[in-house]
Amino acid sequence: MVYLRSPYDFFTKVVVPNYRDFASDIRDGRKGLNAAVWTLHVADYLYEDRIAVDPEYWTRFIAAGPKKKERERYTTYLEAAQPAMKTLRGLANGAKHFDMSKPRLTLSIHATLDFFAASPLGIIPPQIKVAEDGRMNLPLMRLLRTVMDWWPDVLRQHGCWPANVESPKQDWIDPT
Repeated sequence: MVYLRSPYDFFTKVVVPNYRDFASDIRDGRKGLNAAVWTLHVADYLYEDRIAVDPEYWTRFIAAGPKKKERERYTTYLEAAQPAMKTLRGLANGAKHFDMSKPRLTLSIHATLDFFAASPLGIIPPQIKVAEDGRMNLPLMRLLRTVMDWWPDVLRQHGCWPANVESPKQDWIDPT
């Protein structure tokens, strides 16, 4: 059983193992998408954890605006701090929100479908490329590693990483 009581728990007990699963088998598209989706969702755990403690917490970090748009401004805040988050969000959300009745969502997942089409049986080549607005191409593992290396610092900055615990970065599997 996995008990998730904090963003730290979610990161170390769910996200890191999914990242390791993909890192140990970077030809597996399912593992790659799982790692992308779980890595993105650290943002949700962090957001919800902080507002549970202080409903006005994020107003100290994000641009002023209406409360109902706070989540969008939070996403902008994270993407400004780590631009790879925008690419990761596009990949993860495109993969989980595929809807043929909504062309914009179909387009958002198009690159993900290209990944699977690149090889038989849904196997992703080791250097799977992620594209953002046609300008950026990088291996999926590098995208994930960039965000994974960033999350412990963000969690620590916002009081969600135990002070006496080192970052697990040195233990991560990175075959690239």
